[in-house]
Amino acid sequence: MTENLYDTLGVATTATQAEIRKAYRKLAVKLHPDRNPSEEAAEQFRQVTQAYEVLNDPTRRDLYDRFGDVALNPNFKGYEQTSHSQFGDFSSFFSGFNSGHGTKPYQGSDGFGDTGRAPHDTRQAWQKDEPYETFSFGTGGRARTRRASDTGYTPPKKGTDITVELKVSMVEALRGCNKQVKIARQSRWKRGSNAGVHQELVTIVIPANTESETEIYLRGKGNYGEGGGDTGDLVATILVQPHPYLTKNGHDLYLTVPLTLKEALEGVKVDVPTLTGSLKIQIPAGAQLGQKLRLKNRGLTKPKGGQGDLYLVLRPELPAGNNEALGIIAEQLEKLYPPSGVRGHFNLDTE
Repeated sequence: MTENLYDTLGVATTATQAEIRKAYRKLAVKLHPDRNPSEEAAEQFRQVTQAYEVLNDPTRRDLYDRFGDVALNPNFKGYEQTSHSQFGDFSSFFSGFNSGHGTKPYQGSDGFGDTGRAPHDTRQAWQKDEPYETFSFGTGGRARTRRASDTGYTPPKKGTDITVELKVSMVEALRGCNKQVKIARQSRWKRGSNAGVHQELVTIVIPANTESETEIYLRGKGNYGEGGGDTGDLVATILVQPHPYLTKNGHDLYLTVPLTLKEALEGVKVDVPTLTGSLKIQIPAGAQLGQKLRLKNRGLTKPKGGQGDLYLVLRPELPAGNNEALGIIAEQLEKLYPPSGVRGHFNLDTE
């Protein structure tokens, strides 16, 4: 991958882990093969996923920031940059020895090269004359030895996260609810009848008073890791849908109550729905558009105790249409206003 990983995800080099996850989630949804089957989108999806795997891992991200593209090798640990240390270039240091000294030139992360043994060597492992690499630096230091085969070790790699967007109604978000989503991931077993995609129905618990854009993590419900690595997580982003009558501000709720003109003029008792049940409320005569009635302690529970309030926002509504009968009524109503009309003191200097 030659493109800067931060550019691939469209984030700054100073982006937080949360910003990286959010950027990946949006790109993954846009480029996923199920939504965008083009070859170009598939390649972009692969690059975005690879970039996320590196930048979402603090250790690999640190190596990438320090060493660049060479750190994209999963086996890279940063040792390649020690060639200019006080000990000089390791490769040239060991190249001065031959097999009679029990060493061979260092070959990097791909191993130590051919052991020189004939095929089908049947000797026991402890009898094999595999080359060893010996490190002994400074005075009094203890030599450290390891077999060439050790360099083929691939460290465990955590599986990538699975991201989903979950739409819930405002009432569900305020009350709290459980939602089920079906996730699909590559089966851990690659052979036999278990090969292919593994599907699972997962229950996501949404706490009461959940805000939109909240991320809920289910540990171990993402893609399987490699080499014994941990399974990734399921990251569900909660998207709260707007309600036609209900809004919130902190722990207070605002409920719009539609009224006819007669109800607004004369007053009326109405059944008001709340999160805990229906209430019968008396609307006073002469209700004005936008007038608020406060119902104390009918809002949301506060973390440190107590309740918010529920405000009823009154909304008298004209009948739909523009017919002759409505015009006659409007003329009659016009006579009831004061001579100065409703905008007699309509200016910015009004106290």
